Amino acid sequence: MTAIVSGAFVISSNRVGGYLGFSGKGWIISPDGKVLASTYHSRPFVTVDIDIDETERTKQTYSRNIPD
Repeated sequence: MTAIVSGAFVISSNRVGGYLGFSGKGWIISPDGKVLASTYHSRPFVTVDIDIDETERTKQTYSRNIPD
């Protein structure tokens, strides 16, 4: 939701294990809300090329609507 509303890429990460049971899953979300990549216990690291110009274009459409 933050990616869509702000018109920006959002990256979230988490660690694996620990006594609190961290899930280790992370995400990279595009400004239109699409999940571009996810991490898992078996794939703890991902990279994605992002288009910085896309963020400038989407910020021009603030406040943004949630896509159907």
